[in-house]
Amino acid sequence: MDGVTSPAVESSPKSQKSDTPTAADVAPIEVGDDNPVDDGDSALGTEASSSSASISSSILNYRSMHGRTYHSERGTAQYWAPNDALQNEVMDIHHHLLTIASEDKLHHAPIKKDIEKALDIGTGTGKTLCTESQRGRMFLMIFPGIDFADEFSVTEVIGTDLSPIQPSWVPPNLKFEIEDCTQPWTFRPNTFDYIHMRYLVGSIRDWNSLFEQAFCACKPGGWVESFEGVPIMQSDDGSVPDDSAMAGWGKTFVEAGKKLERSFTVVDDNVQEEGMAAAGLIDIESRIFKIPIGRWPKDQKLQKPYLAQRHRTESTFRTCPLQFARLVLQSWDAYSVRLINSYCCKTRGTSRRRSHIFAVPVIVDSLHTAFGPHSYNRKQDLERIAERICNNTSRPLLDIHTSSKTWMDQFCGPNLRWESLGLLWSTLATLPDAFDALEDAQLNTTGVKTPPASALSFLARCIELAQNFTEGNDILINLYRLKETSQSGITGDASLICWVTHAEAVAMMTYLGGHAQKDGPNYKPSLCSEYKRHLFAQVFSVDKHGVAFTGRPPLLHRQYCTTPLPLDLSEEELVADEATFTSAVAALDANGWNTHGGIYVSTFCRARVMIIYLLDEIMELALSPGSNPTVESLRYVTYGSYCGIQSTHSNRALKHREMDTISQFPAGLAYNPQDLTDPTVDADVLTVRMLLQITHLQNLFLLERLLLRHGAPDEGDLLITTFEIVTLTLTFWTQKDRFSQVRRYFEWLVCLQVCSLFNILTDNDLVDGFRSTRRRNPMPRALTTNLSVEAPQR
Repeated sequence: MDGVTSPAVESSPKSQKSDTPTAADVAPIEVGDDNPVDDGDSALGTEASSSSASISSSILNYRSMHGRTYHSERGTAQYWAPNDALQNEVMDIHHHLLTIASEDKLHHAPIKKDIEKALDIGTGTGKTLCTESQRGRMFLMIFPGIDFADEFSVTEVIGTDLSPIQPSWVPPNLKFEIEDCTQPWTFRPNTFDYIHMRYLVGSIRDWNSLFEQAFCACKPGGWVESFEGVPIMQSDDGSVPDDSAMAGWGKTFVEAGKKLERSFTVVDDNVQEEGMAAAGLIDIESRIFKIPIGRWPKDQKLQKPYLAQRHRTESTFRTCPLQFARLVLQSWDAYSVRLINSYCCKTRGTSRRRSHIFAVPVIVDSLHTAFGPHSYNRKQDLERIAERICNNTSRPLLDIHTSSKTWMDQFCGPNLRWESLGLLWSTLATLPDAFDALEDAQLNTTGVKTPPASALSFLARCIELAQNFTEGNDILINLYRLKETSQSGITGDASLICWVTHAEAVAMMTYLGGHAQKDGPNYKPSLCSEYKRHLFAQVFSVDKHGVAFTGRPPLLHRQYCTTPLPLDLSEEELVADEATFTSAVAALDANGWNTHGGIYVSTFCRARVMIIYLLDEIMELALSPGSNPTVESLRYVTYGSYCGIQSTHSNRALKHREMDTISQFPAGLAYNPQDLTDPTVDADVLTVRMLLQITHLQNLFLLERLLLRHGAPDEGDLLITTFEIVTLTLTFWTQKDRFSQVRRYFEWLVCLQVCSLFNILTDNDLVDGFRSTRRRNPMPRALTTNLSVEAPQR
């Protein structure tokens, strides 16, 4: 982002201009001095028409395209962004972001408090300015009209925009007008002490003419301030590659600007400085502002804008206008554009929770590179595409360990399969607003209306089609797992259909030997082998969670499973070239953890399945028919080796081994309650820590209950553990904004972790036991309070 300020030259403005016509050559519309009503005075009430409310009704006839609204036709105005509520929310977030980044400055030009008149070009909504000013916040991006008017109380402030979306209740010295800054200005020459323009990028065809008109309207000695942004995401260390989704989305803006003949590269092309100089402005000063999209900066001041920038980035991806992107992606339909749009939002920070997400952008691109532009309405086109996908699916999916790309090419590009489309549909259910861009009723054929149910229906069809052409493969196992996840959110984990789908995933995995992978003497890690390990760990974990939730017997047992833990590699390393992949593997420690503190899909997957193996032991003791262990045998349980983990303390107490397992995790996975009050802790990392901690506490909870059932003295540990589970789980509800990326899983967490506690806590024998025994840490009142909070949240 670049801000440029310059004072107007002290000599006659007209002598400093080029030949481009400006407002000086057009007679202004005169306003009578005897007009008794100033319609910009909000103190007169809503019955007095404001500048934005008294205009012709035609200005309110917004254009509607692809479900979004845009300013009405007005001259040659071509502002690319919508003016609806979604876009306005994005702008409001951006105001707050830039305020933090600029240290709460309303302006950068050295203007005095007693200036007479100020003008803002492209003032926007003003909505956030109005509501947030009550809390002492000041916003920078759009001219801070209300805050500015309050601070400069003797200054007459005017804000102009193409759309009448500003508030009516404003300070008496502030008013809004509908104007097109690309047309000759209607303000008299030498009128304003300060002219502010911000984020006009992509809407100005002739920047020189704009600055000339600003020069004409500005008083000698006054200031003109221009603030514009760079659309392409950049990184100082190369962490945003040119071929990434986020970098590519910015390039879409640049290409669309060329077609609109309105540049989005005014900062990179130095348009502001050159235009100001050509207009006759002097003392030009430029400043560059960098705003990080993560919490990685060492400078604490640069960490502060992170949350606002993250929310703005995601909101921008969700609300980007479709017809704008389709100027570049001309062969793509609206739905495909929105899918890429949503995927940019997804890859910003949430991909670490889904092990298949690395393939999705390649699959999306395959739809167009493999089949080219089609209407997809003609029967012959659809039949040809379906035939090709069916032929591809009939080919076996080989275990290729030499190259990540070669393995992925089997289901991407020209080799697109029904399993590939299944991965795509499963991802759609998790993308924000992914279904909103559909412009017809194609999804209504499923008989369902909600996006999750629609995605599940099409995912099921992809699985059914794939089964007609192949006996099974790793991708198909993953589709069964993803189908079960979707079903659990609709019908519940205890439903028969959810359990049947899980059984199908287990059956195919054991049929293909996914549970019995081993590290042979010639074993060499690859994307293919790591994908198998991930699948096993995820299916095994789901199996044990289901046992704990429903009380049904497991479909997998640790004694028959030898597949090792997945290596702690990032997705970028998994899909990298052979040299990079080999180097990443060599950099791992002896236990398979990464040594640079990264938190990846593999990191969470490894840690969780280590806890889950202990859960398998616990559930075996709890559910085995005729099992009646003594307290001693419960505390000292023998076990062998599984999941590639060798036992070195076969007679250690199970509870102690649970604690030892947690202590082996990398420091980055350690949960600290103080993280909840530390805004610098990344929300995704904190989510991983909390989920692992809840899983760990669940094991302790079940262990304590078993100990009490078999005669161990009640020292209150069960109650303490219950309190911690409830408190930690409710944090996802009480801090929804911070954990917005996992909001769709809130109900699942409550049902799995908290609701089952109600049955235990209301057990009469257990309650009597609480009342009759002496506990080390009594806190029934606090626990009851949290449970009361949980109940209405469900």
